[in-house]
Amino acid sequence: MNRRKCFKCSNPGLHQWRICSDGPWRWVCAECDIALNYIAARWAYGPDKAAKLLDKYKRRQREDQTT
Repeated sequence: MNRRKCFKCSNPGLHQWRICSDGPWRWVCAECDIALNYIAARWAYGPDKAAKLLDKYKRRQREDQTT
């Protein structure tokens, strides 16, 4: 797979996100992926639950990168 640079900060891309109002899928780095997930989780569940969910997500991302 040919990885691209993060759309936001130019670090190596790890995941793809699609901003529906924008259209195309765009590469994002791990840090930007976490930030986007927090924004979505905070909107859906509120700040307290979002923080807990993101802690879990960060641990899972670190585990995935080491295996």
